[in-house]
Amino acid sequence: MTHLFNKMIIDTVLSKIPPYISPINYLASALNLSKESIYRRIRDEVPFTLQDIYILATDLSISLDEIIHSSKEKNLNSKLSLFEYRSNSIFDPEQLFFEIFSMYDNSLANLVYKETEVIIAVNHLMIFSTIHLDHLFRFYYYKWVQQFHLMPLKFRLSDIEIPEKISILRDNIKSNGVFVGNNIYILDQNFIKNTLLEVQYYYKRKLISDEELLLIQQDFSSFVDMLEGMVKEKIKSPNFNSQIYIPSFRIESSGLYARYGDQEECHFWIYSGTHIASKDREVCKTYKAWLVSFKKYSSLITGCNEPLQTAFLDQQRSYVDNIKNKNFSYE
Repeated sequence: MTHLFNKMIIDTVLSKIPPYISPINYLASALNLSKESIYRRIRDEVPFTLQDIYILATDLSISLDEIIHSSKEKNLNSKLSLFEYRSNSIFDPEQLFFEIFSMYDNSLANLVYKETEVIIAVNHLMIFSTIHLDHLFRFYYYKWVQQFHLMPLKFRLSDIEIPEKISILRDNIKSNGVFVGNNIYILDQNFIKNTLLEVQYYYKRKLISDEELLLIQQDFSSFVDMLEGMVKEKIKSPNFNSQIYIPSFRIESSGLYARYGDQEECHFWIYSGTHIASKDREVCKTYKAWLVSFKKYSSLITGCNEPLQTAFLDQQRSYVDNIKNKNFSYE
């Protein structure tokens, strides 16, 4: 293994480890090596083995082409894949859920410490929006497990247990705060309605009890209150600025573009579950251009346009208030 390739591995791996975790401690634990052995690898005195690379690539969701193309060398002729691939982790819902939230945790760290630009278009309530909402978060994890596992037909919300490592990660994200960065939100007028219909599906199947439904309803109400605070610019933070737009037509699929300093990435959700991501410059440039063009067909409601503000928020509250009606179609 050449000095260059070993350095590429070191640089890529270190960039993927969350900032609140000691790289030496993490590597020693992941590779089951002594700290001295890790230091020798970091100092490039001893190369990483193929087994080391396999373990780290699997644990940190790193592809080999990403390692190779982390170098600026021009003599590397292979083509970088445009999208990230998470191997077979989709068959382990708990691990995939944890990986996605770990990625979100890393993104929040970038938002705090670097110049940022984030544009989001959504047609569902994003799972990251439930961080502070206990019962909605529980429902999302329940739905996630139901979707990716072959569960019994009578598997109820009350049967779900959130793994400890996911609860710890969620608590860490909550303590770091979520109101950071310069964000543009483009919200489909039915984005809460679409999520409520999912809750209704499980409620009609008697997999969610009346008591659980009321608790979920309270979380939805809290979210709308938070949304109103953003729209009326009541949420103040030196590290947070937001603009909310309402489009004139339906958002077909949710997506996100983000820039942290000189790094870019974009994420595409075909539905509300797992997603594909890319850090390719051209893909990010193209998707950002599409999101920016979306604003031309949308109305800004943050700090202005009070009639549209009121109509939009009243509509969301109407959907939430009717969650208990089993026959309510939200039409």
